[in-house]
Amino acid sequence: MPSSNEDKALINNFYQFKGYGSRRLLTEFPEINWNKRGNNILLKKTRETESTDRIGTEMADARAY
Repeated sequence: MPSSNEDKALINNFYQFKGYGSRRLLTEFPEINWNKRGNNILLKKTRETESTDRIGTEMADARAY
């Protein structure tokens, strides 16, 4: 799974601007130790929330109402 914020930003940018999927990222960057499942989780989160950030207190407060 992508561990650093730089990895998450790179994956997010390639997904949004070039349309790369999980498998394409793995073939384009074999030297980086990512796995397909971790990329899929991150891409799903990006599609649903338009962000790779964790849900903060603002979102938790908004859900309460």
